[in-house]
Amino acid sequence: MRKTVLLLAILLVFPALAMAKDVTTVANVYIPNVATLAYLGTFDVQFEEGEGKDYARIVGDREVIEDIRLAGFEVEILIDDLAAWVEARRKAIESRPKEQAPVGDVDLDHYLTHTEMGTYLNDLATAYPDIMSLETIGESVSGRALYLVKISDNVGTNEAEPAFFMEASIHGDEIACYIHSLYTIEWLVTNYGADDAVTDIVDNTEIFIEPLTNPDGNYDDPTWGRSRYNDNGVDMNRNNGYMWYPSTTYGTSLHSEPETAALAHVWARPQPYVLGISEHSGTIVVSLP
Repeated sequence: MRKTVLLLAILLVFPALAMAKDVTTVANVYIPNVATLAYLGTFDVQFEEGEGKDYARIVGDREVIEDIRLAGFEVEILIDDLAAWVEARRKAIESRPKEQAPVGDVDLDHYLTHTEMGTYLNDLATAYPDIMSLETIGESVSGRALYLVKISDNVGTNEAEPAFFMEASIHGDEIACYIHSLYTIEWLVTNYGADDAVTDIVDNTEIFIEPLTNPDGNYDDPTWGRSRYNDNGVDMNRNNGYMWYPSTTYGTSLHSEPETAALAHVWARPQPYVLGISEHSGTIVVSLP
């Protein structure tokens, strides 16, 4: 009888342990000093960002997060099961009524929805066809268009001029950079010919802007809100070539996501890029090579 009970316990415990290893958890951890941060770095987790003063946002296997808590860290669970959270959010969004195209002009007096952004960019391209073009370079995981704006004095020609590239909101919940990129586009096209500095920039530069790299994560669901991740649960800022390695939130391979693959195709074009900006919001920092 005892052997039967022991065997049953083993059969119940080991699957549970295996399941824990397959569950990715997102958490905030209190790090009051450098020594604490260094100790946290010895655990098998990925650091995502700082969550206010003295906190780090990390992601890792659920059992590793529990090990961190048992080691004496102050841990706040943000998302217990990332894959389940992403799937539940995606299904909730799919169940919402489809967004209708806006009637009338779209103004930048609020955070635009993806549909409003499409209308806004198309209207600008129509109003300024000589210096602005708009193309769709792909679709997100859930089928939302990925828009790329080009601004130049001869916009229909690929000129041998220095090229500037900017993308915004690769993290869908970082919304300030999304609206800022739209203001940048508007500022360039509406001031061309009236402002000497703007005119000089447009005349002598090929400017490419993707204002919303993560439209799925940017969707503001009334229950689930916005998401840092795309609809595959991947942090796409970690899915490019720099320091990439296989991870649940880094993707299965370089540019494994349709959004980052679209970016890679743009970067591979025969264009003399001299400057690139990835716009984020939440922390003030400029990273230089």
